[in-house]
Amino acid sequence: MSELTLLPAELEAAWTAEIEWRGGPEEARFCAVARRADGASAHVVGESAPVAWPPAGRTGVEALTDAHRALRDALANTGWQPLSPGSAWYATRLQWLPVTLDEGRLAEEPPAGAALFAPAPAWPDDSKQYWRCEIRWDAGWIDSRFRAVTYRPRGRRGRAIGASGPIKGHLMGRAEPDRPADRAAVRELASALETAGWERVGRGADWYAERFWWRHESAPAERLEPASRGPEPAR
Repeated sequence: MSELTLLPAELEAAWTAEIEWRGGPEEARFCAVARRADGASAHVVGESAPVAWPPAGRTGVEALTDAHRALRDALANTGWQPLSPGSAWYATRLQWLPVTLDEGRLAEEPPAGAALFAPAPAWPDDSKQYWRCEIRWDAGWIDSRFRAVTYRPRGRRGRAIGASGPIKGHLMGRAEPDRPADRAAVRELASALETAGWERVGRGADWYAERFWWRHESAPAERLEPASRGPEPAR
């Protein structure tokens, strides 16, 4: 990752960002380009680490996907929210909701035209005082998986504590609700969370984004024990 701030130039304006590929003959990188919703401004807010191009074998492909994933996750942890992806596998799209000072607190206001893309539903207010967890999709060229990402009370930076078993055949694509292997992996991970003591508290923007909270006095375990797995369903 470069030293770019990952934040748009004006926090009080509405922005969208898209991850773009900027290749060279030997070295390339992914760049997150932010554009104001009114078209008045555009600038790069983040870059991945440089990667060799073209990739050499499995190691090169993994380096490529790792660089993209690191940039995508860094944007999400900074406050960018997911939108429908672009046409290329790496074209992750996100939105920045304007922030304004409202009686000493930061309040979010949806940008004009935001109804075209459904933003992630807000967590229940009373859940923010607890540890929280959400299931997220981690796409890869060879293996993809779902991850359980936790947040400290009132925290915004997530940390993965566990994952489903690997799923093949997605080639950096989206998780599919009509794919038995995908549904089974979500059930596996959700079952492991509930066995560990997490309680369901709703769902995020995607079909798999099950949400949980931790209402115990002690903090949750740093690593999630995997649930027992039955036979993998047919695809």
